[in-house]
Amino acid sequence: MREFELTRRRILAGVGGIGLASATAGLGTSAYFSDTETVESNEIRAGEVDLYVDYETAVSQDGVTTGSTTNDGTIDGDGTATGEYVINDLTPGDSGSLQFSPKIVDNPGWLWIGSTVGVTDYENGQTEPEGDVDGSDAGSLGNVPSGAGAGELSAVLQVDVSYCTESGGVIHEFQNPADYTLADLFKELESGFLLDGDATTTGTDAYPSSPDSSTQNGPCLCIEWEVPTDVGNEIQSDGVAFGLTFAAYQTRNNPAPQNPFADATVLPGDAIQSAVDDASAGDVVSVFGGTFGDGSDYTEAIDVDTPLTLARASAERPVVEHSNGSTVDVQADDVTVDGFEIRNPGTQGSGDPTDYAGTVGIDVSSGSENVCLQHNVLADIGTGDDDANPIGILASDGTSGITIYGNELRNLEGTDEDEGAVQAILVNESGTQITDATVRGNTITGLLDTRSTVAVRFNGDVSGVIDGNEISDLNTEGTIPGSGGAPGGFTQVISLAQGGGSATGPSNVTIRENTISDVETTTSDNFAPPFHVVVGSSTDGSTVTIESNEFSGDSQDDEVYVGDGTGSLDLSAVLATNSFTPAGTISGTRIERS
Repeated sequence: MREFELTRRRILAGVGGIGLASATAGLGTSAYFSDTETVESNEIRAGEVDLYVDYETAVSQDGVTTGSTTNDGTIDGDGTATGEYVINDLTPGDSGSLQFSPKIVDNPGWLWIGSTVGVTDYENGQTEPEGDVDGSDAGSLGNVPSGAGAGELSAVLQVDVSYCTESGGVIHEFQNPADYTLADLFKELESGFLLDGDATTTGTDAYPSSPDSSTQNGPCLCIEWEVPTDVGNEIQSDGVAFGLTFAAYQTRNNPAPQNPFADATVLPGDAIQSAVDDASAGDVVSVFGGTFGDGSDYTEAIDVDTPLTLARASAERPVVEHSNGSTVDVQADDVTVDGFEIRNPGTQGSGDPTDYAGTVGIDVSSGSENVCLQHNVLADIGTGDDDANPIGILASDGTSGITIYGNELRNLEGTDEDEGAVQAILVNESGTQITDATVRGNTITGLLDTRSTVAVRFNGDVSGVIDGNEISDLNTEGTIPGSGGAPGGFTQVISLAQGGGSATGPSNVTIRENTISDVETTTSDNFAPPFHVVVGSSTDGSTVTIESNEFSGDSQDDEVYVGDGTGSLDLSAVLATNSFTPAGTISGTRIERS
């Protein structure tokens, strides 16, 4: 029996052109599902693999009649199937769902979902209220989508993805981050994802076969969407279109699944670096973890010097553990690293206590712009070396446009042997400005040092957003190296500072919707109490916004919720627009725990 190969250019079943439109009253755009697959004789033989995808759509608009249309149908691989999904007068609070029910007839198969076209936002012109808050006017008001690339709808439509039954009951939710958007989902789907044939067990199984196109033996896929009620006028008249593709091939004679949306697939036991070295600009390298291949972890450092996407292939997260320096080193623009578990205990013992960037999880080298680090776990950084000076993610000079989104950073540990700080995320300018840095939706916990501990630090001439992160369990305890026993330094959750290699501090920074708790500096007589947010004296405080954060104090410690070294923050406004438990009070240039 001959094996066949699926590539990014041989997609078996497609769903294309799904659209939702946000409009003023009475204005909407049509949206279609379509299957335009072409099956060639040398790719699939009759009776071996036949993929059907049923779909159902729904919308809820608070009982208001808007003329929106939902539809159901089947993509059967025998031509083009279309089903209209029209959402008129989309407003904050509206919601809906899409359900896909795949069936592989005759043989079980590896079933993939991905997107070869991604998301396209349409501005569709602007109403007067939208023009007041959004300067990206493009296209024109009307029934035909226009102004491609200028709309905002995909970035505000929140989605939840789950495995579900035919009747829509949830079997197992995906790891949907808080405030997960349509744009976030399709960013991940660009690299393809292997669907699980049995969502009730651990691991990833092949998708079961069905005897015919009507019998559902595997789990369905449900995508629920909602427009948040707090969305403003910036989405008026906007529209969005996106395309989904399902692809399947038989498991028989194909025990190692190959990702049809990727240019290279790596399994445990193979070398990630070899695939990266062979890649061309724009390629996707898909990496399996867990029980695939020989089931081992990856132990090599990874150097990425080509613009590419490096992403996990399934729910089983690939583990990459190195023992010195940086586990992943990014040295190119437009790189995405998505879905790995990255460790660096530093057990080789070669750390230098004076090297403030000694042991690093992901290092984004100077000048590497528009890098995206998302949905990774960075754990056990520096736990095996007293001299480690551990940093989870380090972005150096000129790394403008960096996005650090939806990662989990946990268990970073230093000692009184090192001379730097434990830092989960450090964006560090030392000569070339860093603009548009985004640190969003990360979970940071379990940071411990005897000198100083920082969760997120913008050093030098950096601008950007620190948004929606959950940060807890930070502690500094011990003595300063070489001091003869003097107490340790400080604990700072979010720090805006000048940094040793910069001539200035950050500016144009927004800190919002972060949740901060369990922050300590337990060594007695430390020279500073723990700070939740510290705005250093070289920061342009007049351009810093701190709003909608939740600060929770520890009753055992003196704590500073917000410290303003610039004297230009409006602390009364900060006190009024954030939540403090226990209450905060203004004392000079600080908001302190009462």
